[in-house]
Amino acid sequence: GNFIDLTCFVIFRYVLLHDFIAIVCSSAPEVPSILQAYSKTSQSITVEFKEVPGANSYILRAESLTGDYFDEMPVDKSPGTVEGLDSYTVYKLSVLSVNVGGRSQPSYPIEARTVVEAPILNTTSLTNNTIHVGWEPVEHAVLYTLCIIEEGSNVLTKINTTDTEHIFDDLKAGTNYCITGTAWDSDSLAGDGHNICQVTLLRQIPFFPYTPGPADPELIDVFVMPGRVAEMSEPETSNCSVVWGGMPLAEYYMVYIKSDDGVEKVCNTTETTCPFFCMCGFTYISSVFPYNSAGSNLYSPMVSYTTVPCCPQGITIKLVSTETLEITWDPVTGADLYETTAAETGDVIHCNDTASVCALSDLNCDTSYSVTITPCNDLRGCNTTCKPHVQDTAPCAPEILSITQFNSTTYKVQFTTPNRGNTDYIITARGSQDTHTCRGTDSPCELTQLPCGSSYEVMGVASSSIGQSLPGYNMPLETGPCCPLSVNVTQVTQAMSNMSWTPGKGARTFIASLEAPRGHASCHTQDTHCLVGCVTCGTKYSVHMEAISSTGHQSECQYSGFSTSACCPTNIKLQRQKDTSIKVMWRTLGSSNNSHVVELYGTGGNLTCTAPAGTRFCNVTENTCGDVYTVQVAPVGNDGVKVSFCQAKMYSGESCKVRVLKVKVKYLW
Repeated sequence: GNFIDLTCFVIFRYVLLHDFIAIVCSSAPEVPSILQAYSKTSQSITVEFKEVPGANSYILRAESLTGDYFDEMPVDKSPGTVEGLDSYTVYKLSVLSVNVGGRSQPSYPIEARTVVEAPILNTTSLTNNTIHVGWEPVEHAVLYTLCIIEEGSNVLTKINTTDTEHIFDDLKAGTNYCITGTAWDSDSLAGDGHNICQVTLLRQIPFFPYTPGPADPELIDVFVMPGRVAEMSEPETSNCSVVWGGMPLAEYYMVYIKSDDGVEKVCNTTETTCPFFCMCGFTYISSVFPYNSAGSNLYSPMVSYTTVPCCPQGITIKLVSTETLEITWDPVTGADLYETTAAETGDVIHCNDTASVCALSDLNCDTSYSVTITPCNDLRGCNTTCKPHVQDTAPCAPEILSITQFNSTTYKVQFTTPNRGNTDYIITARGSQDTHTCRGTDSPCELTQLPCGSSYEVMGVASSSIGQSLPGYNMPLETGPCCPLSVNVTQVTQAMSNMSWTPGKGARTFIASLEAPRGHASCHTQDTHCLVGCVTCGTKYSVHMEAISSTGHQSECQYSGFSTSACCPTNIKLQRQKDTSIKVMWRTLGSSNNSHVVELYGTGGNLTCTAPAGTRFCNVTENTCGDVYTVQVAPVGNDGVKVSFCQAKMYSGESCKVRVLKVKVKYLW
């Protein structure tokens, strides 16, 4: 059967007080198949394969038939190229697909052979219209192809040969020609190409035949040997020199310097050095011809020199995230790769690539970075004269330190200010129904008009001309619970009152209290009403409320005052008068500024009288003797309403003499 590779990841998470474990399994992708493999260079083989669904990338595997070579190379897609191989060697190749679940089994292998190496060409110009090309034999090569083209021309001349040398003739004097050599194997597969450029001699030394007479002396012209170019160098940027060794019999030197854009410079000097202005990114070819009275030699070896690549132009640095810079620039002619460094990171090379783009990540926030792009090539190394470009990263995120309540709707937020000047800090309180913000360049700032009984998540961000920071960590904010809109106090008895109120948003419990210099009464409840005891009659109380949230956040609430009723009289006595009337007497507690109503309820009828303020007795007229009366004496409030909860007493009369039968207390409400 088919085997399926499974890779499992175990994820642990802690939420509140409960742990859970999630196991996620992913299978490896399908096995790809190779379509074809071919070699374009002597050190690489390109593989085309059929991509499979579910694969994120692929691995090319190369093995030599002798078993002394094995390598794997990751590629993103088809085709992919395996490099670093030996020339004209057979390799066994296979492909594996890869995803998070792992790698597949290797595909069915195929074999492919690398092509032959290129012939290494050597050229000389012996005359002003010929170029001689020679090379060492290439192993496994059976045929060679040479192509020559004049610089600036589109006419290409091609020859095939089995020899290892060839002379191109009928060329132009003092002209640069570029020659490419390619070797072919026995399977008619072309190998690598090798390029070389050669400038033909500027002019041919004329030859004038001379026949001396018998008496004429024999004249012999002695030519100097060709000049030996020691080196071409660039001691300073843009200042190059051609230096050579002096030649015997040389009277002066003609130096010809030609750049790859076709511009030629000539230096006539008796010295052994020729300075000239050179530009970055150019290749210069130089020949030195020594002269004397006999003329110059026809042949001079050539030396080429390539200057360092130019500093990149069109550099753009963008802040793609808070701590990542993306740098792009125009490609530079002659640059094989680019090194990207930043002085603030210890000049570590962040990118060493042939692409003209680089990303500097994991940088510090609110920091200026001096970024330098250094172009390099294999011939001359790196251009270390390029100037840095400065770019700032985004500001650092502020941290909320504390939140304190300033008044019922205003909260003061203290936060860190980790950035340089000209940074704006924005503090945001985000709730389920609304959002509030405050901003400033320094701590603290005040969040205003926050409603009571609400919950918010408060966080801060920093903003500058460079960009915006990541959001800081959240800090919860719970505003104080709302006070009840109204509180109603009703006196139930002389010493007890009933308090009720409307609900308060965000409040879970309440502490209701009545306060006066003579005493304090309170209750703590989660209802919207409660009974308060220990209330003193005839006293004015202030009404207070504390609304308390589920987290213990408290709001102090004040309401209009409440006055208890006048005190009920005590020590009530009845005394029969001679005129058959009954005198009712009592004692008062507290102030005697209230009038009193006396009510007698008996079988013979109901008797009443009213005693003005300051009076502590009242006379009622009785028609018959011996009745049983229920007597109640109650003060009258300032609103004219009689206090209803004063206790009543029962009396009976016998032979028109009054005596107390019993006392019965009634609470009326």
